[in-house]
Amino acid sequence: MITSALELQPDDAFWEPLQTSLLQNFLGTRFPHRTLNKDTKPVVTYISRQGGRRSLAAEDHEELVRTLVDLQTEGLCHLEIPKMQELSLKQQIELASQTTVSTCTTSNRCA
Repeated sequence: MITSALELQPDDAFWEPLQTSLLQNFLGTRFPHRTLNKDTKPVVTYISRQGGRRSLAAEDHEELVRTLVDLQTEGLCHLEIPKMQELSLKQQIELASQTTVSTCTTSNRCA
C-alpha cells in the first residue's frame, strides 16, 4: 500500500500555492513564479557561515568561492554570497524566494 504512494509524481507546481501564500502574507508582496528556460540563468546562493564552529578551512573556502565565481563569469549562473547574519528575516526570505540552488558546507547551518 505505501509502495504505490511512494511512486506518485507530484505536479511541478505542487508547492506553488503555499509558497505564494507564505510570501504574500509575510512579505506583503507576491513574487512571480520562477521558471527556468534556456535564456534564464539559475541563481546560486552560497551560505558560507565562515567564522562559526563548523566552517571550511580558509583555503578550501577560498577555492569554493573562486569556483562559484568562475561559474558566474562563464555565464552559467548568477551568484549570491550573502552574510545571512547581517540580513533581516524578511531579507533572507526574499533572497531564498529568488534562489534556484542553495548550497552550504554543513546541512544544519544552511537554515
